[in-house]
Amino acid sequence: KGLYVALERPIETIICQLKKLGYENVIKNIVFVDAFAWRTGSESIAKYQLRNLSNLNELSVKLLSAVEELGEGGFFLVDSLTNLANYNPEKDILHFFGVNSARLQKNGTTGIWVVEDGIHQPSFYHMLNHLADGILEMKLKDISSTSSRWIRSRALRGEPNIMDWFKVKIEREGLTLLGECEKK
Repeated sequence: KGLYVALERPIETIICQLKKLGYENVIKNIVFVDAFAWRTGSESIAKYQLRNLSNLNELSVKLLSAVEELGEGGFFLVDSLTNLANYNPEKDILHFFGVNSARLQKNGTTGIWVVEDGIHQPSFYHMLNHLADGILEMKLKDISSTSSRWIRSRALRGEPNIMDWFKVKIEREGLTLLGECEKK
C-alpha cells in the first residue's frame, strides 16, 4: 500500500515510470494526491486533487483523506516539499510538515518527504532536522561521464550520527550498498 503526493510532476508521468520499472501490479495499490494538475489547468485522474498549492490546509485535508483510504501501515512519498516554497512561506511549510508528519505517524504510516538541497534558507533545513525522525541525503556524482549515486544518514533518531557517504545502486529490488565509502 502506498500514497504518492505529486507536487513536481504529473501523475501520468509517475505511473508511466512505475510501469517502465516493472511495477504495473503495484499501481493499483497506490493512492495519489495530485497537487500538480492545477498548475497546468488539467483535469486529474487522481481521486484527491488540489485547486491551489498556496492553500496548505486543503493539502492537509486531501493528504489525511488519502491516508484514511490507505489504511494503517502504508508507505507515503511527498515529492517535494521544496515545490511548496513557490507558493508558501517557509515557516508555513515547516508547520505543515510538523503537523502532518505527526498525523501520518499516528496512523502507523511511514514515508519520505523529499526536499531539495540548497534552495531554502539554512534555518529551514535546521528546523527540518529537528522535526524529522531521520534525514537521508542522496547525491549524484559524475565520474568520467558516468553518474554514481551516493547516500548517507545525516541523522536517525536514536542512532549514532555517521556522516560518511556510501555508493549505492538503485534497482527494482531495492537499494544495494556497493562497498565504496567517502569519509566526511
